[in-house]
Amino acid sequence: MSEYLYRLEGDELYVGDGEEREYYLGKHTHLGHKDSLFLDTRQTGLVRWVELVKPEAWWPELVTCQLPYGDYVFVSKYGIVAIESKTIPDLMGSYERRRLQRQLRHLLTAAPMAILGIVVDSITPDGVPMEILLDVAKWDMSLGSTILIPSNYGELIPFLVQLRATIAPGAHLLSPIAGTDAPRVHVTDCSTALERLFNGVGRKTAVAIAERYGQDLRSALNGTEEEWLEIPAVHKGIIKSRRKLIPCEELQLQS
Repeated sequence: MSEYLYRLEGDELYVGDGEEREYYLGKHTHLGHKDSLFLDTRQTGLVRWVELVKPEAWWPELVTCQLPYGDYVFVSKYGIVAIESKTIPDLMGSYERRRLQRQLRHLLTAAPMAILGIVVDSITPDGVPMEILLDVAKWDMSLGSTILIPSNYGELIPFLVQLRATIAPGAHLLSPIAGTDAPRVHVTDCSTALERLFNGVGRKTAVAIAERYGQDLRSALNGTEEEWLEIPAVHKGIIKSRRKLIPCEELQLQS
């Protein structure tokens, strides 16, 4: 018998045990298949969005139900994950009312991976008491985990999909400290298109070309070979690749 409120029986996820199970969901103890993403119905905006958009392409089965603990629950390779989502105003309000402390204690009993998710669009350090920040740090260092989550519903579900895949043992967990210390380039739609169009054009080169033409793809393609060669990252091999798409200077995209 699992020591946590959420538990797996075969491929199915259940909630509660004994009297707790009867108290929270009565006879409705079965939540669904372990491959599902479970959303708390009290996240009313998200539930309405899911019903409207039906984003099954991101996650095969989205199950909305009243979760006793956490706003999102799913099963990862490390086990069951329960996430309690908080905007900064909600974090501060629930902290002052002592509701946050109770929720986090319960979250630790709910699943082996208890995560506090801070909604990123709401993060404004101004006015957040140091006491709250320190308690969040203590939670993260000794009890559970804290992550940043997107507030946009269209980004939230894909994020949870990627998070589920990320919560697994492997070298991919070291990616935040891997690579060089060079600043990351700012990828745009224009630079992505250029990178895909021309052989030999890498990400940094595509970004440089896009910046030269003000992120305007039409202007970049209509630019002359001489203009392209003025860009330090562009070499003659790229110009040869360019000629396969734009054989001569007279062939220009029509405005």
